[in-house]
Amino acid sequence: MSDSQNGHRFGDERIVDWLNQSREWKYPKDAPYHPRSDKHGAAQCQYFVEDLMYESDAIEEAAQAGEIVFAEDYDVGDPRGLGWNVDLVIGPPSGDVQAPLEGGMTKDTLVRSG
Repeated sequence: MSDSQNGHRFGDERIVDWLNQSREWKYPKDAPYHPRSDKHGAAQCQYFVEDLMYESDAIEEAAQAGEIVFAEDYDVGDPRGLGWNVDLVIGPPSGDVQAPLEGGMTKDTLVRSG
């Protein structure tokens, strides 16, 4: 669903467009989507973060101020092998954040708890 008044395209539409690009490639190994690649997951995470900021003023303000960042493929839990990996996390940065991406949240290292 698009918000045509503000020009925002939600992630569900954007990922369909991104995946459809694969049909246009002559050589499948070069296509944006490959089942063994993490490119489509990274795209989905980026679109989701952008949708969160679009829908939530609090998240957008915290992101613009560098108070929160996001990371992909983040390991949580016990580092001795009792943890797991999650596709996307959002939280405080581990240090000073560079200027956020234009109108967006910075992809960075998060503070680890524990």
